[in-house]
Amino acid sequence: MNENDEASDPLASPDEIATKYTAVCEWADLSALQANLWLLEAYKQMIDGVHRVIDSVEAGMSTSRFLALRDLFLTDGHRLTQGDLQRRAKTTSGSVTRLIDALEHDGLIVRMPSITDRRTNYVELTTDGLNLCERLIPAVAHYSVDVCAGMNVASRERFVRLLKVLCQGIEQTTQGPRAADSK
Repeated sequence: MNENDEASDPLASPDEIATKYTAVCEWADLSALQANLWLLEAYKQMIDGVHRVIDSVEAGMSTSRFLALRDLFLTDGHRLTQGDLQRRAKTTSGSVTRLIDALEHDGLIVRMPSITDRRTNYVELTTDGLNLCERLIPAVAHYSVDVCAGMNVASRERFVRLLKVLCQGIEQTTQGPRAADSK
């Protein structure tokens, strides 16, 4: 068996995968497929890089823990309601409760009841949480800046505008695959 006999190339580039899509879905726009596949590839690489950076500062920290700490750190007073954390994480109340429990157990946050509303609990960074964030946030920011070093300011600004347009398109696409086109 030679390399041409392989059923698929596990190292196929997004361009090659997009071309294969158009062979199966002749109606599909090659450039739209390429844009989506390259975005997914960049996302995977970016997430891997962020994980390495986070791990270099705090071994074993999950992305959800980092994001909660980041949100608290970048908020005035370093505190949010539990509901705000849940909305920012786009998760269930049970998931955010478990996350807060773990962060509290590790001494990185404290829960504080609201003085004005008994139904509301605040989550606030502790001194240990602040100290950790003072190392984590700059490390991730350095990585983010370094990743974009190959683009000039105008290119980065144009890229951000295009990503916003893509996000709007994703939000507007609420139905599943078009049945007529997928047959």
